[in-house]
Amino acid sequence: MINWKFFGLIAAVLIATSELIYKYKLTLKKGESVAFTCIILVCMGICGLIYLVCVKGIDIVQTISNRNLMIAPICGILISLGFILFYEGTLVVDNPTLLAAFFAGSKIMIVFLGSYLIFGATLTTSQILSICLITSGILLLCK
Repeated sequence: MINWKFFGLIAAVLIATSELIYKYKLTLKKGESVAFTCIILVCMGICGLIYLVCVKGIDIVQTISNRNLMIAPICGILISLGFILFYEGTLVVDNPTLLAAFFAGSKIMIVFLGSYLIFGATLTTSQILSICLITSGILLLCK
């Protein structure tokens, strides 16, 4: 089995490359960024469908519970809106590193707090210390 860190690293490289292209190679006029981001989301859906059919097999969808299928559109809406807002921010920030760091750090803190406060996840001392370091890094970066 491939280590989860491998997937995280490859995903980071692919997404970072996309962000750099979006910021530095596109010449979008005012208002076009939302439409362009929606095109990106459609392409993501097509890639996801191809992956599902070719790698996992379409029959895997039948094993997903109805409850989980009902949650999928909610997640899709939240992720789509997040992407639209993120890419809008990419166009107005001077250095996309600031936005990427703020986004990643904020997401980590929100997942951390949500996991602990809402879902009762247990946290180790090293995890809490890590979150404190991430928070301080974000604060320093955004000054």
